[in-house]
Amino acid sequence: MTIPVFLNIMNKTYGVEFNQDLLYKEDAYGQVSYREQKIFILPDTRQFPRSVEQIEHTYLHEIIHLILDEMNKKDLSKDEDFVDMFAGFLHQIIQTSRGDLLDKN
Repeated sequence: MTIPVFLNIMNKTYGVEFNQDLLYKEDAYGQVSYREQKIFILPDTRQFPRSVEQIEHTYLHEIIHLILDEMNKKDLSKDEDFVDMFAGFLHQIIQTSRGDLLDKN
C-alpha cells in the first residue's frame, strides 16, 4: 500500500507527514490537523516500534476521519471504535486484493 505525501479531498490539498511527538504530546498514533491541512502519523521509532501494517492502518484511520468530517458526519467521526474497525476492514481489503479486472491483457 502506498501512503502519499499529498492528497486532495473536496478541493483541499492535505500533506501527510510523520510526527514522532504525537505519542508524547497527544497520546495518539495519528491526527488530522484541519487548520494546517495535514495528516500526522507516528512513525516507527526505537522508543516505540511500529510495523508497516500499523502505520498503514493509522493512515487509513485518519483518512476515514477526514472523509466523515467532510461529509458532515461528525457523530460517526467521533466514534473511534467505528473509525478504527472501518480502517481495519479497508486495510485488509487493500492488502489482500489480487488481480486487475480492468487489465485486458
